[in-house]
Amino acid sequence: MPDFFLDVEDSIIADEIIKANKTMESDSQASPGGGVVALFDTIKSFCNEELVDSVKGVFEFQLEGKEPGVWYLDLKNNAGSAGSGSFPGGDAGCTMILDSDDFIKLFTGQLNPTQAFMAGKLKIKGDMMMAMKLEKLMGQMKSKL
Repeated sequence: MPDFFLDVEDSIIADEIIKANKTMESDSQASPGGGVVALFDTIKSFCNEELVDSVKGVFEFQLEGKEPGVWYLDLKNNAGSAGSGSFPGGDAGCTMILDSDDFIKLFTGQLNPTQAFMAGKLKIKGDMMMAMKLEKLMGQMKSKL
């Protein structure tokens, strides 16, 4: 099975997200869900028309564990968007179900998505090929930092 995320272990984005998570963990005033919120803020900042043109899909993330919730990533419309809750424009083409800690690890390069999928840590509903297109997002994030 192909690896559908780029290896970003050494990238600046991974370092920034890890630092943000450590800061939030040590800050007693941090809101619940701070790690996922910070990651989605970072992802949102990389949405643009070029990325939308290359991916053309809407993703939903159903997170469980410490920071449960539903999040969406729209890489199909306009310049893209991301946020909490279900996608306001209808159904997502690809839904990923996983633990919130594993979600952060996937996007920071600490967890291999293929291994997570094979081990049952990552469940994918819908278009599997679209799931592999998330590699485009990771490439955009890495190349712009």
